[in-house]
Amino acid sequence: MANFSGVITVEDRLAILDMFARQSHCIDGGDAAGWAATYAVEGSFHSPTYKLTATGRAALTEFAENSNAGARSRGEQFRHHVSAIMLTPKTPTEVTSVSYLMILATTLDGTRVDRSVRMFDDLVKVEGEWLVASRTVLRDDAELQAK
Repeated sequence: MANFSGVITVEDRLAILDMFARQSHCIDGGDAAGWAATYAVEGSFHSPTYKLTATGRAALTEFAENSNAGARSRGEQFRHHVSAIMLTPKTPTEVTSVSYLMILATTLDGTRVDRSVRMFDDLVKVEGEWLVASRTVLRDDAELQAK
């Protein structure tokens, strides 16, 4: 790692941003397996909101299926909006990310903010593709309650 400059290339930055967009479109569009494929094979998703940790693509797919099915059963369409993505390189193939995620829920009566969370990700580049190795999401109200 002596040659590592600590800078994320433009190509890697764009690939990471594209991965976040792909995640949103997959989970909102009901493509649970596509969403899970944006995680490393043994990637993990930890959510105190859902009181769960899903590890591995099969468990991640099941989580995404249940999340989307739950919204649909309530007559809602979720839209995941990721923003303020702050990337910190660790190595040429490892990056940490902190970002905001706002989940909107649309019904025939209108749209509301379902929740606002912060995402804490460890990203890894595997065979040229950026994937989530681990993600923890914390609701904004959790930070308020901790004060």
